[in-house]
Amino acid sequence: MGKNIFKLFVILLFALILALPTIQVITHFIPEPEMNKENRALTPMPSFELKTINEFPTKFDQFFNDHFPLRGLFLAVSHNIKLALGISPTTSTIIGKNNFMYAGYYKNSYTSKPQNDTIAQQFANILKERKDSLQAMGIKLYVVVVPTNYQIYPEYLPEHIVRADTTQIDLVCKAMQEIAPDVNFIYPKEELIANKKWGQLYRKYDTHWNSKGGYIGAKEILSLIHNDFKNLSILGLHDFIFKYELQTKGDLVDPLLTGKSFLDPLFNGGTSKYFEPDTLYNITYTDTSNKIRRGISRNYTKPAEFPYTYECEFVTNKTNAPKLFVIRDSYWSYLQEFICPHFSETICIWDKWHYAANYDLISQEKPDIVLLEIFEPQIKNLVNNELGLLE
Repeated sequence: MGKNIFKLFVILLFALILALPTIQVITHFIPEPEMNKENRALTPMPSFELKTINEFPTKFDQFFNDHFPLRGLFLAVSHNIKLALGISPTTSTIIGKNNFMYAGYYKNSYTSKPQNDTIAQQFANILKERKDSLQAMGIKLYVVVVPTNYQIYPEYLPEHIVRADTTQIDLVCKAMQEIAPDVNFIYPKEELIANKKWGQLYRKYDTHWNSKGGYIGAKEILSLIHNDFKNLSILGLHDFIFKYELQTKGDLVDPLLTGKSFLDPLFNGGTSKYFEPDTLYNITYTDTSNKIRRGISRNYTKPAEFPYTYECEFVTNKTNAPKLFVIRDSYWSYLQEFICPHFSETICIWDKWHYAANYDLISQEKPDIVLLEIFEPQIKNLVNNELGLLE
């Protein structure tokens, strides 16, 4: 009798599981968490047309896989089980030791050995040409390549992720020495590693460095500039105040956090019980006269389909100081508080990770200095843009 009851229970439970999606479609009685954390758009319902009828079954299958009833709940449960076990639910984020996170899409820049040094040589030749062109305009060029957190914090990487004997940045540094030794170029890996005793220099849940890492980078950049601009008065660490705040956020952890769910606190309403808050900093100045302020917008044409700020301007009261033009990416955000106070005016251009020469804008602005700030894995973008391979 007992065995029969158990069998009946299993049959009814299995039937309920099969019927649950259909019941959900009709009643919507189970609230589903907001699971829009997949870094992609879900497949829309395809249109049914005779001319594309052969493609319809495949497209509808993709649509159904993205929209079947209770999908969000099943994903959220799977998501949180993996996080509880210390496993990343997405390939875009690698969870290392002490929950330190790395971008999966940048892993090859650390683990793969380039087949040749073509990109490195092209990069060096392009920068040499830019240096000569800007010098003819009476402008100095400086270049900084920002390292990935793979390079600075390899000790937190999972054991199976090992640095290649030679990486792309190794070839770039070598090419810069051989082809363009007169270009003011820095890759502050060693300086960052040497200063890790000062505290965490990269954000724990994000691809970026933090303000302490930015300060180390800015110090190296300004030291290089000071070689040519001796009258530039360089601010020291005592001139900046690091006000810290604790946050559990970042471009690597955000996609791992589920949305609100009726199962709170399991899903924690978009927060996380698995990750401790990280330390971020707001920068102020010991001498408030060093404070930078927004300048007047030039309203330059923004690149198509680019969601971030294309142009920004900063000014100071130091009207006799040099003028700076920056070709940048998002890593500049952690440099600007330390670099801009030294210049009368700073014009910053984020050109969709193309890192173009921007001679037209430079000719209009007439700066004394051009600073190219580029993130290590994006070096190929600069080369491809120069070759006309980027849109």
